[in-house]
Amino acid sequence: MRKIAVALIAAIGLSACGEVVNVPPGEVAKESHTNGLEQEIRGPGGYRLSSCVIGPCPKLIKMQTFEATEEVAGNYFVPKSDLDMNMTVSVRFRVRNDITSINRAFETIKAEIVPESRTEFIITSERMFNTYVKPAVPDAVRRAVANYEIDAMMANLETTREYVEQVVKDSVNSTPIEVLSVQFSNVEWPEKVLERKRELRTIEDQRLIDLKRVETEMEVLAAKRSLAIASARVEIEVDEIVSERMGANMATTRMLNILQSAVDAGLPITIHPSMFPQKTFEME
Repeated sequence: MRKIAVALIAAIGLSACGEVVNVPPGEVAKESHTNGLEQEIRGPGGYRLSSCVIGPCPKLIKMQTFEATEEVAGNYFVPKSDLDMNMTVSVRFRVRNDITSINRAFETIKAEIVPESRTEFIITSERMFNTYVKPAVPDAVRRAVANYEIDAMMANLETTREYVEQVVKDSVNSTPIEVLSVQFSNVEWPEKVLERKRELRTIEDQRLIDLKRVETEMEVLAAKRSLAIASARVEIEVDEIVSERMGANMATTRMLNILQSAVDAGLPITIHPSMFPQKTFEME
């Protein structure tokens, strides 16, 4: 009987010590009692929960505080173009690093039980995103696309992204969540617009091909013209040389023919150097 009493006391003592729990990096935690959450915010590390000899044992409520990214995919109507487009908005965020924001998140966001645990619950970054940030994203995108036509958005998507980012940040400014950045991905433009872009690109490609062909033809014509001019200059120079040389030779030949006629006629002749040109044709 005495042994049974000792064992019972030991069991009660062990249960009174409280369960050992761990808070990993990137999370904070609070004990939850029947009268609510404790005031202390527990950082990463190992803890033993408070004893529970009398009344229910406390629970550990953990909350993820690390930077996280969530996506919101949606279909958006562009009124100025009367067309729809699809886009995914990626939001990087975290819980604000101050006591007031952390306490407010603990008080307003419902925790979910950690699988395979009886005493641990967790407030995930996804649940905080769905509560505070996600509702603001579609509205911000709709406000942005209402300012542009599709063609203008395609040319200035970064401007649209910056606008959406600022609107989302302003929307959660009074919440425990801080939005760090907003990015666009998986942007699907209307097929009608893409088809028109392809047609314009084909026309532009053909125009560049035609311009290149004309440019090439002009270069060929210019080369031919340069060759023709060079050939003409050579012909002129040759003609000048031939004419000069042939003129002197013909004068000499004419004088020789006259002298030969005089000799054949038996006439006396007197030859003087001035009777012949100073330049004579020389055979090369």
